[in-house]
Amino acid sequence: MPVYTLVYTQIATPKSQHSQAQHPPNHQGCRNLNDHAMRHMRGLSHLTSLSLQGIQELTDTGIANLTNLKQLRNLELQFVWQLTDTGVAKLATLPNLASVDVMYCWQLSDEGLASLAKNTSIVSVHVLGCHRLSPEALERHAVLLERHAHHG
Repeated sequence: MPVYTLVYTQIATPKSQHSQAQHPPNHQGCRNLNDHAMRHMRGLSHLTSLSLQGIQELTDTGIANLTNLKQLRNLELQFVWQLTDTGVAKLATLPNLASVDVMYCWQLSDEGLASLAKNTSIVSVHVLGCHRLSPEALERHAVLLERHAHHG
């Protein structure tokens, strides 16, 4: 079965057809991506990598639409400022999720990091700029954070 990745909007393409599909799709600056538009992601069940970096209109409601993406392995949510522990807890249920980048998701707290740590398929979490995380939580989940430093 081919590996699929999202390219620009809601278009899925086999990885073997496009060299750019080797990297997570990057929607940085796509102003039309919001909670409403995220409903269209539900049907992309073969999606394995997704970057929603800097989508400031995206909230936990939109993030909930990603929970159907059971093949998703890599997720980049840097600068998604409205993402909270509630949205992260929903993402933590994805069975194949291996790498999560929530850099500068300012509302993420210890509770959200703990949710991610419960998912045994996650081997890497990037939390730079998540200032609500306590030193105790960072220490408690250091294994995930160290793996990011070595693999990220």
